[in-house]
Amino acid sequence: MSQVEKETDSAEMHQEVLDRFTGMLSNVNFNAQLTILGIGRLQFSRRKSALKELRAMYVGLWKLALNRSFPDKSIELFEKFLDPGEVHSKKKRIKLEAFRELCKEYVKILEVEGDTNFINVAILLCQHLGRTTQQDLRAISLQLALDMRSMYHHIFERLI
Repeated sequence: MSQVEKETDSAEMHQEVLDRFTGMLSNVNFNAQLTILGIGRLQFSRRKSALKELRAMYVGLWKLALNRSFPDKSIELFEKFLDPGEVHSKKKRIKLEAFRELCKEYVKILEVEGDTNFINVAILLCQHLGRTTQQDLRAISLQLALDMRSMYHHIFERLI
């Protein structure tokens, strides 16, 4: 196999990884996490904010799986995912940039402890969503951390 063929195969595999994750992200159901957070269907504003945070956290979990599976290409794949190309609407561009920054924040925190401990990310998620009492924070963050571990394994199993 020539070098060009290897690079083509590699590029196709990387695109497949991106496409697979994009599909997973669009189909993920965060109802269990919203329930854990005590966010009901009629809490529209809190729900919208929570879903944005949960999606960013999910992207962070994917990046963690990429680091493990594609250590040499994880940054390139992650950046390619976050850059959808030219966005014409200023409002959409601002929202996209805010989401990128949020994803990067979750990635940074997740990469500190890797896949061994998700509690710090769960605490951050709770804090971003206004869960401040210690009793709530401990119980909810523990449940979320366990859920995040399950999500991470789900992502990792379907990465390739």
